[in-house]
Amino acid sequence: MKKLIFIAAAVAAMAACTKSQVVYDDTENEIGIMPVSDKATKALYGPVKDAVYPEGESFGVFAQHSTAAAGETFATGSGELNDYLVNVEFVYDNTTASDADGKKWHGKTPYYWPKTGSLYFAGYSPYSITAGTRDYDFTRTAPKLTIADFVQGAYNYKDGSATAPGGNAGDSYQMVDLLWFDATASSANTGAPAVIFKHALSYITIKLDVSTGLDNLFYLKSVKLSDIEMKADFDSNPAAGAEEWSGHESAAELELYSGNQVLSSTTPFVIDDILIIPQTTSGSVLTITYGQKAAADTPEIEQTYTLSNILGGDEASAPNDTDKWLMGKHYTYLFTFTADEIKLTPSVEIWSEISRDYGTIK
Repeated sequence: MKKLIFIAAAVAAMAACTKSQVVYDDTENEIGIMPVSDKATKALYGPVKDAVYPEGESFGVFAQHSTAAAGETFATGSGELNDYLVNVEFVYDNTTASDADGKKWHGKTPYYWPKTGSLYFAGYSPYSITAGTRDYDFTRTAPKLTIADFVQGAYNYKDGSATAPGGNAGDSYQMVDLLWFDATASSANTGAPAVIFKHALSYITIKLDVSTGLDNLFYLKSVKLSDIEMKADFDSNPAAGAEEWSGHESAAELELYSGNQVLSSTTPFVIDDILIIPQTTSGSVLTITYGQKAAADTPEIEQTYTLSNILGGDEASAPNDTDKWLMGKHYTYLFTFTADEIKLTPSVEIWSEISRDYGTIK
């Protein structure tokens, strides 16, 4: 039996810098409207898929005090800078007033605006990442967030859902969408400065289907992505020639799916919410194990397909860095199973003529 797999690696490299309405507010000179519950905040698992920062999430904030008045430009300002907030937690303000002029986050503990001077802000999300030391350097010429030893959580595909589970007790899916924003361009001393988070990771989606007429012939058994490095250091403003992520280690195999999913020609089977540290694709291998039948009433055989030249890079129309998964890109890989129909070309062997001469019968 001859089988074919047609692979359309549709690398949808979208610059997915998530715009958010995350802001700070003051009441009576307070950075934040009111204190919140002492209940521990748990990271929400999975990618932030649109421009709205999730209400259930919290983020870490750094603030630097400048002796200059509000409106000073960070890059060219001359005000003296000093630490004011150092890695504090901001949570969603669920009061009615928060929604009146845009959703706001405030300090889990109340923080107050300084009486003189102004503030610059920087931050990252989620606040409760499970590993990694966080620091922010407010040097005017090269401000940067550094996270040493960031470790991405485990992947788990659950209950046939097209989207991985998130945050519930007992779930083994623990991937977080690491976001950050660098020092605000100008300083503030009141009001509600807006900040825009950027994605620090790469987001992968895998879709599998079959060609028309091949429904119920292919059964997905497992999908694995091997040699994925799960630990690295992040630098939001590296020196020239350096990478934003470095010191990669802890290579692991991600089991993306295990089961017996029949593949359809009308609805692709989706394996989603794969968040990985940006890294080179060289050495990484995608392994798809599947069962195939010749027809609905025939036995099934198990086969394996491996892809080692996985494409990363940027926009598909003008790809660059195709050997790397890049920050803020959402890569969608489509695999379509095709097959050649079994056909035979029959012919008939010519009879071998044998003649026996027994002579004349008298």
